Amino acid sequence: FEGELVTDVLANVLKSEVDFATLPPDTPPAIRTLLRRCLARNPKNRMRDIGDARLVLEEVAAGKTEEQLPVATASATAPPRSFLARLLPWALAASAALAAIYFATAHLRAPRVEPARLIRFQLAPPESSTPTRRGNSFEISPDGRYLALTADGELWVRALDSVASQRLAGVEGATYPFWSPDAAWIGYFADGQLKKVPRLGGQAQKICDAVDGRGATWGSDGSIVYSDAGGSRGLWRVGAQGGTAKSVTQTPAGVVNHLHRYPQFLPDGQSFLFLYLASSPEVAGTYVGNLDGSAPVRALASADQARFVPVGPDSASGFLLFRRESTLMAQAFDSGRRQTSGEPAVIAEGVGTSLNTGSGAFTVSTNGILAWTDAKAGGGELVWFDRSGKRLAAVNSEMRVLQGLALAHGDRRLAYGTGEPSDIWVQSLPAGEPSRFTFGPDPGWAYPVWSPDGNDLAYTTWDLAGLPKYEIRRRRADRGSAEETLIQSHNSLYPWDWTPDGQALIYNEGEQELWFLPLTGERKPRLFLPANGKQVYAQFSPDGRLLAYAGDVEGRSEVLVTTVPPSGALWQISTGGGAMPRWRRDGHELYFRTTGGTLMAVALGAGSGAAAIDERGAPLALFAGIPSSGNTPIFTYSPADDGQRFLVAASRVEASPPITVAVNWQNALANRNANRETP
Repeated sequence: FEGELVTDVLANVLKSEVDFATLPPDTPPAIRTLLRRCLARNPKNRMRDIGDARLVLEEVAAGKTEEQLPVATASATAPPRSFLARLLPWALAASAALAAIYFATAHLRAPRVEPARLIRFQLAPPESSTPTRRGNSFEISPDGRYLALTADGELWVRALDSVASQRLAGVEGATYPFWSPDAAWIGYFADGQLKKVPRLGGQAQKICDAVDGRGATWGSDGSIVYSDAGGSRGLWRVGAQGGTAKSVTQTPAGVVNHLHRYPQFLPDGQSFLFLYLASSPEVAGTYVGNLDGSAPVRALASADQARFVPVGPDSASGFLLFRRESTLMAQAFDSGRRQTSGEPAVIAEGVGTSLNTGSGAFTVSTNGILAWTDAKAGGGELVWFDRSGKRLAAVNSEMRVLQGLALAHGDRRLAYGTGEPSDIWVQSLPAGEPSRFTFGPDPGWAYPVWSPDGNDLAYTTWDLAGLPKYEIRRRRADRGSAEETLIQSHNSLYPWDWTPDGQALIYNEGEQELWFLPLTGERKPRLFLPANGKQVYAQFSPDGRLLAYAGDVEGRSEVLVTTVPPSGALWQISTGGGAMPRWRRDGHELYFRTTGGTLMAVALGAGSGAAAIDERGAPLALFAGIPSSGNTPIFTYSPADDGQRFLVAASRVEASPPITVAVNWQNALANRNANRETP
């Protein structure tokens, strides 16, 4: 039977008669009769047992005529092989025809099985114990049963068959969660380390040091590949039980802003995807690297994170999912050949960015469960609170994601970084209108710091494409002068504070050593404190004799105080974790944020310098709700000069968008493609 399509052939099988004239002319009449009985339309007239057909074939092979054939007789005579060889194709054809008739009849009579339909539903993100949504991210487990979510440094687990999320106790400052292959463990970055914790809760365990991590992936052989130092040091491999890390990708030496981030193992367990951020579009994109350290291969020219989902268990073929602006796309990808094919197709609209540059707010499991959110909705407000935590007044109710916060002495002016891309804004208090201070390129300008007299602002600017380096600049607050570049670096720059006399700045290059930058004379930076883990949030005491900062103590961030200049003397102020130290204007009180978000106050002695620290009182809890800074060290609060009010960057509950989960999106994509190709 002929037909243009398979369905046409099957239809002809059902409605058309068999043309027995197409048999070879020398076909024995008995065989013709046999075939008619095998192919009878009416099942009642059809030969019931293929064994009966064998008997007829053997008798014909013995040379008997049709009239001599019994209805069913057994014959011990073996048929000639040459005749059977000629007959076999026709016997097979008859069997195939019977199978086609059966299949077509059964297919048309039985109810049609529809492919699994696309299902979408939404989940509310967890309500963290602090009032912001800074640093939120989520990752689905390989089996598609669980979501790991970070919210203000807290780590939560949501089973998709549950109605609520469960917080894992004892985890603080978590970013970039990732799963073990069996979904029994969750890995994450915190306190300059790569850590893991059981999904059901328990003691968190350190795997290795990893400052400023940017994503990790856990392989079936127990290997973890992770991004270190914002990706500037490439990707590293370490065992899930810890040990010495080994480099598996290297960024080019002496080239600025070439970053390797967000790795994901491919099905072979030896290769992995990762994002290569670079100022040159000819270099940037999604690459495939290997555990053996061989040269990576570019698979996709897109400066945004891509994720692979196979079409079946352990299949090398599947799709790459990636963002184009706010649209989630899928493109066919052969992970074995490292090649894409076809044109990308739209999967979802309104997909936002996640924690950092190039990171999309979406995740997909090995079996294709997809989740995404519009993470750009990060609006909030700047609010005054008193020492008891009572809300007093909002000074800015339409602030977007915060990128630094500073009050000028006298509490009359405010500077902060915000926006996408970020810019510096200045606002007069108590009720002035915000005024844009910089007009920078993407990704922008951030981390403002007032000079002691309030006449100048220092801040950081960067641009991965047009300005392939970081710079600390300063400019007069009245805009009466042009910007002045103070220092340049290939690494992130965080200006923290001016000396009380306004003659120097203290800053971070990366998040390790603290550096001292004179603003007069040769202006040659010098190392202030050698690296001993992470050192951030540096603040001079009002008399300039002490420096408070957050540093690593046994793998945990604690508030420390040292002398200026450093003499080796060191005081630990917090005991259960702390960051963001700030001094009261008169120097007799020191504030800091606990890892849980509580604002603490430490009364200092009546003396100055070391004497004031030695005579300090125990930390006193003021109120909860000081926001986390996420994975970027910034201040999220500032005390008024008298310490009776605190300006806090709070966010509204509605600023946290829901997470959309999609099931069977692959079938919807296939149906869409089929409909597009059908005339």
